[in-house]
Amino acid sequence: MVKSLVRLVHTKVFPDTPVSKVWQLLAKRYITLLAVVSADNKLLGVIGEDDLLYRLVPDYREYFSEFLTATPDLKDIEENLEKEIRLTASDVMNKKVISIAADQPIFKAFAKMMVYKVRAMPVVDEKDKFLGMIVEDDIMQFLFKKH
Repeated sequence: MVKSLVRLVHTKVFPDTPVSKVWQLLAKRYITLLAVVSADNKLLGVIGEDDLLYRLVPDYREYFSEFLTATPDLKDIEENLEKEIRLTASDVMNKKVISIAADQPIFKAFAKMMVYKVRAMPVVDEKDKFLGMIVEDDIMQFLFKKH
């Protein structure tokens, strides 16, 4: 069952959590995806490293535009960071969440991760309450230990 591989350490934040705290948690490398949960622990969304990085870096098309006189540079990224650091988790979270129920088989979680091309996935109970994360690396370790 999925619940046997659930990670609980540093896997959730609340909607009012500052983005600076989100960055700190993701930078620890314990996990690459954070769940955003309500006060009653209901899953509201997720934030991954990519969700934050894409907000910082100017759109790649800006670098190739024939109509711009100056292309974005490090100063532009720093300005984006100044704006982003004032945001909260609810401002940057992705509301399209791929999750799995705790009572599902581990192989179903692994298959779902492959189909949706995600490396971590929130685990929820029957009432959509967040229980933790299941991570691709943990599934791989489980499989190799078994064989």
